[in-house]
Amino acid sequence: MLSRSHGITAVLRGGLPVFFILLLCCLLCCCPLSVHGAQGDWASLEPPPEDDRIGAVYLYNLENQVVLHQKNAEARVYPTSSVKIMTGLLACRALEDRLEETVEITAPMLAGVSGRNMGLVTGEKIKVYDLLMAAVCGSYNDAACVVAYLSYGSMEAFVAQMNREAQRLGALSTHYENPTGLHDGKMVTTATDTAIITREAIDNELYMSLASTHVYTIPATNASKARTLTNRNALVSDTGGQYYNGWCRGINAGMTDEGGWCVITLWEKNGASNLSVVMAGADVAVGETIPAYTYTNRLLNWAGRSYVYRPILSAEQALDTLPVAMTGTSKSKTDIFISEDLSVYLPAHVDLSTQVTVSYHLFDDRLRAPLSEGQAVGTVTVTYGGQVVGTASVVVRESFERNGFLNLLDGFKSYLCSRAFVIAVILFVAMLALYLKYTRGPGGRYTTKQTYRPPKRRNKKFRSLKRSRR
Repeated sequence: MLSRSHGITAVLRGGLPVFFILLLCCLLCCCPLSVHGAQGDWASLEPPPEDDRIGAVYLYNLENQVVLHQKNAEARVYPTSSVKIMTGLLACRALEDRLEETVEITAPMLAGVSGRNMGLVTGEKIKVYDLLMAAVCGSYNDAACVVAYLSYGSMEAFVAQMNREAQRLGALSTHYENPTGLHDGKMVTTATDTAIITREAIDNELYMSLASTHVYTIPATNASKARTLTNRNALVSDTGGQYYNGWCRGINAGMTDEGGWCVITLWEKNGASNLSVVMAGADVAVGETIPAYTYTNRLLNWAGRSYVYRPILSAEQALDTLPVAMTGTSKSKTDIFISEDLSVYLPAHVDLSTQVTVSYHLFDDRLRAPLSEGQAVGTVTVTYGGQVVGTASVVVRESFERNGFLNLLDGFKSYLCSRAFVIAVILFVAMLALYLKYTRGPGGRYTTKQTYRPPKRRNKKFRSLKRSRR
């Protein structure tokens, strides 16, 4: 049902010797208009793909903030290489103003580094941007440790910040011990937490630029020839290969013996942006197909078939015709429209006439002049399955001038309903109560209660004189 609703309720109470209650308006309007009704659910007609070799899954649509599929999403798993999403995000924030700076690698920066490395050595001079590219795009551990050190001055300080940021974002089941993802029994996360952290990283333009680069060449340094690195995520860099997906951007992929494979990516196609998190995928021998990659592609293809953008409202279709107040003419009316065509991401099988609810809400209780062409006066909300899946601005396409006399009256009315007027009334009543208390009480100027005074006694001489006259 397309509807609008407004309500304002104010109750003011005051006291002292005199009690009063000032009640101002309660206005509730409901104007039904056309279309859609009952709720549906987000289940697709085609079931999502399954694979026993995958431990945890979380597929999320960013535009509508809806989970399309999940499996063991709250189970704690080892984060493996996904740790570098947080590492890259914090390093990009801390070093974004130093990208062209050349730094010298020191021994503390490389202390304890192992695993996948690009071969940085003590004394090597290299640009900060190249280090970030190596850490985020190439997923090299030595580069990740160096940018961590450059960002906060020590590994300990950087890891502490990683954990603080995870808590701030609401990734409450996540704990970090290092910036690389090398296995540590105390370092855990969940697929849901990883999605929360990744959504934050997606909003960082520098991070996404690095994470989505296919191939990058680091110029020669004083300690190394030029290095060419490819994106660690084969969905992005495996052009022409079995894993490549041209609709994917970033974000991270990697594995450890204990945690298995993780593949996290952003899939953008036909106006939809879906975040896919696949974790705890089974490891395989070198040369064999990696299940985490193949499952991710199957999952994204399923989403592409099962969910599509459905047209809901046209910008050329009037939502309603409403009266316009304050023009001086009682017959002033105008049509309201949405600012642009509205489509929402829904299961392909949804019946728009019965399963989608569309409503509009005005910013004010009614339309009032002055209004200008194109002015936003409210919002349209689209709901499916109990969730808001789309919004748009409501606008007018005509201009209306305000009548001067009505404007004066409206201003006076606004003052009567204002906080200043209410405070003035309260103060007046309080002062009146005090005045009455101290002027009508005992001893007051206008008291009605008389104090008893005994009659004066006349002296004997006066009484005797009065008797003699008789």
